Amino acid sequence: MIKNNLNLKILALLIAIMIWFQITLLQEHQTIINIPIRVVNVSDNLYLYKQDSLKIPFRIKGKGIHLLIFHFSNPTIDYNGSNLTLGNNLINMETLKESLPYNPNIDFQSKKTEDLIILTTDKIQQKEIPVNLQFKSEQTRTNLINENYSINDLFVTISGPALEINKIESINSEEIDTDLIKSKKKFIRLLPVNEHIVIVPPQIELKQASEIIDTKTFSFIPIYHNSETYEIFPQRISIKIQGKRDSLKSISSEDIKAYIQDLDYSDNDEATVYFKPIPSIKIIDYTPKKVSIKILKSK
Repeated sequence: MIKNNLNLKILALLIAIMIWFQITLLQEHQTIINIPIRVVNVSDNLYLYKQDSLKIPFRIKGKGIHLLIFHFSNPTIDYNGSNLTLGNNLINMETLKESLPYNPNIDFQSKKTEDLIILTTDKIQQKEIPVNLQFKSEQTRTNLINENYSINDLFVTISGPALEINKIESINSEEIDTDLIKSKKKFIRLLPVNEHIVIVPPQIELKQASEIIDTKTFSFIPIYHNSETYEIFPQRISIKIQGKRDSLKSISSEDIKAYIQDLDYSDNDEATVYFKPIPSIKIIDYTPKKVSIKILKSK
């Protein structure tokens, strides 16, 4: 009997709570909601500060159920940033209010903020900077050098607002310990600068000198031909080659042999430039690709 009375009381309490909740949801209420601004269509050349953290408080009025639904819909103000310029941009609050998400059941009575907000932009800039490898001990550094790993001339590209990019001269790595030396792949994580700076790549791989691919450029390489009946213009060429670092070290300008085929040319013809192959070396680019033929007059 006592148990039945307790169950009835619990049921009655639940019904009362449901009725109260229903009445509350159907009544008019007002509250303040912070609506984030999402700036869209910003120029690719501009960095916009505080885009993710900028929120505007608005006082709204409506039935409880409508306010609840509106709150959980994660409303945003989409502001068209295509006209933003470099520096501080003053945005009128009335302009933002026009961009509020439409909801006929909600009354945006007033705004609890200043009449203007400031959107600050900076020019996006890229810069190549050296990596400072950090070692847990000097012995770790010595071990890597002894295993012929390249720990110098490591660079990454950073991107972000120009004002901050210009202050950064190098970037540090995480501390390298003996565990990393023992691992097969030696990936080193780079320490982030701040939320505005993007590092590409975010980590680097240490490689032995024999595995590193480098490029090398040579200029004023002579172009050979075996004929005395014509001249060529230009007579020299610039070339960019690629290969393993150890291989490139031994390559000099004398190893680059450029030539044209000895054919029956006419005056002002063009001849294609060729190169004698060098083992393990790849030609990336060269200029000029062709030369002009000038027939010499017979004496």
